[in-house]
Amino acid sequence: MFYSDSPVSEERLEEMKSECEELYIDAIKKIGQLHSIFPFIAFSFHSDAGFLTISNNDDYKFYTEKVKNLSDAIQSILEHLDTTKTHPF
Repeated sequence: MFYSDSPVSEERLEEMKSECEELYIDAIKKIGQLHSIFPFIAFSFHSDAGFLTISNNDDYKFYTEKVKNLSDAIQSILEHLDTTKTHPF
């Protein structure tokens, strides 16, 4: 959880909320696009015919780095939401 000793004006707080909302909407759109191809990605790991292929170290580094970053980001968000108990569900 992040803490700040600096007071934030109401105007700045509204700007910050707006920025977060825009980022959230963009992330949801991108996750939605990825979600539709999840079955194909899983298949690709078990087939030479899949579109997601790992044929060299560069491919391996790209996929593992990007997927690890995504996984870490999602985990951090989930932990923050669980810790603060701010969600309505």
